[in-house]
Amino acid sequence: VLNLNCTIGHGVRLGDCVAVMPLVAISGGVRLDDDCYVGSHSFIMEHVRVSRASTIGAMSGVFRDIVEPGGTWIGSPARLVAPK
Repeated sequence: VLNLNCTIGHGVRLGDCVAVMPLVAISGGVRLDDDCYVGSHSFIMEHVRVSRASTIGAMSGVFRDIVEPGGTWIGSPARLVAPK
């Protein structure tokens, strides 16, 4: 699901059951694995990988790979607040 006014860069790979909320910016070369959720007004910098079943909170900035699957990440830079 891609909601209104999302910006998706070149070479982005989206897995199955990914939800991207309104006004999200995803830079080039990003990989979102299956079952990810990206909250409104968030951004993901280029060449970052987000692991399976991860949740990115609203207004968060992801600057590095998220390798722990199933966690909830918030803030800028995004930090793990609720491990699976």
